[in-house]
Amino acid sequence: MGVFDQVRSDLRMMSSLARALPAAARYRPGVEHTVCDAFDKVIEERADAVALIDADDGGRRVTFGQIGRHADRVAQWARAQDIGRGDVVALLMPNRPEYVATWLGLARVGAITALINTNLTGEALQHSIGVAEAHHLIVERELAPTWQAARPIDGPAVEEWHTGKAPADASITEDDHVHDLDAALAGLPATPVDPAVRAGMTTRDPLFYIYTSGTTGLPKAARFSHGKFLLVSGLGPSLGIRRDDRMYIPLPLYHTAGGVMALGGPLLVGGSVILTRKFSASRFWDHCHEHGATVFQYIGELCRYLVNTPEQLGDDDNPLQRVMGNGLRPDIWMQFKERFGISRISEFYGASEGNVAFANILNKDRTVGTTTLPIALVRYDVDNDEVLRNARGRCIRAERGE
Repeated sequence: MGVFDQVRSDLRMMSSLARALPAAARYRPGVEHTVCDAFDKVIEERADAVALIDADDGGRRVTFGQIGRHADRVAQWARAQDIGRGDVVALLMPNRPEYVATWLGLARVGAITALINTNLTGEALQHSIGVAEAHHLIVERELAPTWQAARPIDGPAVEEWHTGKAPADASITEDDHVHDLDAALAGLPATPVDPAVRAGMTTRDPLFYIYTSGTTGLPKAARFSHGKFLLVSGLGPSLGIRRDDRMYIPLPLYHTAGGVMALGGPLLVGGSVILTRKFSASRFWDHCHEHGATVFQYIGELCRYLVNTPEQLGDDDNPLQRVMGNGLRPDIWMQFKERFGISRISEFYGASEGNVAFANILNKDRTVGTTTLPIALVRYDVDNDEVLRNARGRCIRAERGE
């Protein structure tokens, strides 16, 4: 990229950031504005535009209007089950378009969706649903046997609502607490519920419970508000996400990276998202070419896996223009960027349960970026996994360049 191209690119980024700041003000704590309001505006404007593409289901395309209608049926179902504001429904489903429509429908009645890690089994799975105090579980039929093997024998029963196709060899128990969600939704009208059911809800109200990985014990549920979803999603436009973009998401939708940052950014500006259930280095470029992916969100070593694939003539001849994510190592940053013809790498840092975020808004190579928040970087002992402190027990500010 030439100097003038870089300047033009940076000016576009700053312009995007300037447009994002007034939106951020609308989402400040306590404002009566929810994710439902933001999505409904886009659905109204972009009803016939493609919102979601399921790369694992023959490239099935779902429009914004179809998302809205499915969400309406989910909201009608929730009302019929007496699910309302503050009630929790657990969702155990792999990446597919119905995932988004399901939690959006629950949000329309003010309910909270507990996003359950689809890799959990046994005690960890039982704990995740139990700690959320969910009385209803929406579960993909292929995952139902895993839950049924983990569910407690005694204690309050969770009402199971099965959806999707079951594998031929799936062993699913049928009893009074197991229901067919697809059949229930088919019998309901795709008409909006009265917005009065969420009257008074603000950006502070919880939208999700998103779980920590459980590396230091059982998974912990982090409260994720409507305002945080809107703020995190709003970072997408400041990193260059536009309406004509298609974001490729091989990350699980039950975590913030895939389910909020990668998903919300493009959808809330009227762009498209390409979903796949898991990352595959061998299928990655086929999916990008087939579905026209222009943006990709990575975590950790995904970019290294792509760099480690055998080089081929025309590696840089692909539709992917920009990538965003966290954990890209500086030693492969330029290799990845130059080999695959990537114009912008937007590294950022944040955490579901945290309150600080950094973002590489100005496309500076090998950096996590900056923040407008009043923060300090402190010295840390990696070997002993603890913050270093002075004689008074205070943290020690790190020096510039340290």
